[in-house]
Amino acid sequence: MEETLVSNKSIFVRVTKNQHERIKNNAEAKGFKSVSAYVRSLTLEHDLSFERKFNELYTKVIAGELKGKNPNLAESSE
Repeated sequence: MEETLVSNKSIFVRVTKNQHERIKNNAEAKGFKSVSAYVRSLTLEHDLSFERKFNELYTKVIAGELKGKNPNLAESSE
């Protein structure tokens, strides 16, 4: 069963006429029902993508440090 979320907060952003047309065209081309849905998707997905990449990188750095594979971290303890 799909959960229905109620949007009750607004964010206002000013854009030029040209920017609005580009955003609207992109939203339509990608199959979004509204500009709001498109912008919401872009901002939230970008945030999640960054967080995933950061966590992945952090995990690799820590794993390398624990296995002694990161000489830069080892040198910093001098």
